[in-house]
Amino acid sequence: MPKNIEKSYLEQLFNSTPEAIVWHDKDDIVLNINVEFTKLFGYTREEAIGKTINSLVAPDHLLDEADRLSHTVVHGNRVEFESKRRTKDGKLIDVLILGAPIFHEGKQMGVYAIYRDITERKKAEEELIIQKTYLERLFNSAPEAIVLHGNNDLILDVNDEFVKIFGYSREEAIGQPINDLLASKEFEEEAKKISENVIGGEKIDIETKRKRKDGSLIDVSILGAPIIHEGKQIGDYAIYRDISDRKKAEETRIRFREETRMAHDIQKKLLPQSNPSVNGYDIAGKNIPALNVGGDYYDFIQLDEHRLAIALGDVSGKGLAASLVMANLQATIRGQAFYNVSVNECLQRANNLLYQRVHNLNYLNFL
Repeated sequence: MPKNIEKSYLEQLFNSTPEAIVWHDKDDIVLNINVEFTKLFGYTREEAIGKTINSLVAPDHLLDEADRLSHTVVHGNRVEFESKRRTKDGKLIDVLILGAPIFHEGKQMGVYAIYRDITERKKAEEELIIQKTYLERLFNSAPEAIVLHGNNDLILDVNDEFVKIFGYSREEAIGQPINDLLASKEFEEEAKKISENVIGGEKIDIETKRKRKDGSLIDVSILGAPIIHEGKQIGDYAIYRDISDRKKAEETRIRFREETRMAHDIQKKLLPQSNPSVNGYDIAGKNIPALNVGGDYYDFIQLDEHRLAIALGDVSGKGLAASLVMANLQATIRGQAFYNVSVNECLQRANNLLYQRVHNLNYLNFL
C-alpha cells in the first residue's frame, strides 16, 4: 500500500473512532487529538496541540493522580483507570482512561491515551446503588420476616424481622436449608411440599406453624413466590408473619361462642319445658333473648295439686352475666316457694338472699 494512502487511511481511522484519542510525547505535550476528543472536551486541535495533556483535562484536585498515570505510561506501562476529567468549559465528566506507550523499532516514541465517556454508565451505576440501598432498607425495615433462597432451598439472605422472630442471626441462617431451620418434625412433609411448589414456579399462601431457634412453635402465615429475572426463575422468597396473637384471639372467640352456645342450651333447659294445664285457663310462656342468653325469667312452679306459682322477672343487662343471675334467681325463688309462707314473705326472703349473693359478687359493676 502506498505510504500516502496508508497515512490517509490511518488518519481517517484516527478521526472516525468513537472515542477521544490524544497522542503526546514523553513530556506530556499534546501532538495530536482526534475529532471525538474535540467533541468530548471542547478543545480544537490548535488549542490542544503544544499543551500538556494534564493542564488541559485534569481538574486541580486530580492533578497528582493524573501525573502518576502519565509517569506510569511514560515509563513503558499500560494503564486502565476510571476517573474524572475536565472539559474546556470546566464541567467534570466520568471517563475510562486507557493509556499505553508507542514504540517504533523497539524505542518508545511517545504515548497515546484513549478517553471513553462513561458518564451515563456511572449514572446508571449510581442509580442501581441507590435502588439497592433503598431495597435493602425496605427489606430490613419490613414488619414481616423475609427470606431469600435459591432454587435449592439454601438461604441467601434474611431480614432483621426474621432474626427477631426466629432467633437465628444472619450468619447462622445464610447457607442453611430453610426447612432444616424452621420446620419441626411434624411439619417436615408440609414444608417440603411448599418448597417443591414454589421452586416449581407456584405462589403459595398458607397458615401453619414454624419452629424458633429455641424449639418453640409459633403460628405463622407464609407467602411464598418464585423470583423471576428475564423469564428465568433465579430463586424464591418467603414472607413469614407471626399470627400467634390473632390465633389466640380466634381460639378465644371460638371458645366463647361454644361456651355461649352451652349457656344457651342450659338456660333453655332451666326454663319451663311445658305449659301448665289449669282448668278454665290458658297459660303459656316463651323466652326469646336479645342475645344467645339473657336475663329474662319466667317459671311455673307446681306447689301442690291445687296451687300453681307463676314467677316473672327481668334481670338488668344482657348476655352471660345476666343469664347467670337469672339462674341464681330461679333457684332462689324455687327454694323459697315451697316454704309454707305468703307470697310477700317468699319474695322478701328471695330478695334478701339474691341481694347478698349479687352484692358480694359486685355484679352491679359489670351490668
